[in-house]
Amino acid sequence: MTPPGARFQSIAGHIVKKGVDNMRSPKTAFVLSGLIMLVGVTLTAAGLILLDEAALYTALYTALLIIGIILFISGLYLDNRYVRCPHCDSHLGRVQGSKCPYCGREL
Repeated sequence: MTPPGARFQSIAGHIVKKGVDNMRSPKTAFVLSGLIMLVGVTLTAAGLILLDEAALYTALYTALLIIGIILFISGLYLDNRYVRCPHCDSHLGRVQGSKCPYCGREL
C-alpha cells in the first residue's frame, strides 16, 4: 500500500527537478533572474514612494519594501548561481552570445 503523501511527493519532486533542469540553460536563468530583479526593484520603489505618502498603511508599504528587497537579492543569487557556462562554469554576467567568452564553446 502506498503512503498517503507519496504520490504528491513524487509529483512535486518531478516539478522541482524539471525546474532545476530548465535553469541549467544560461539564457533561461538570465531572463528569469532579470525579471525577478525587475519586480523586486519595482516593489521596492513602490514601497518607498508610498511609505512617504500615507501613514495609514505603513505596515503594508514596509512589507512591500521588504518583499522587493528580498526578490532583488533572490534575483542576484539566481544570476550568480545559474548564469554560467555549462562547460567551464564561468559566470557569464550580462554577456549575451552563442559562445562563452572564457572557453569559446557553444552555450
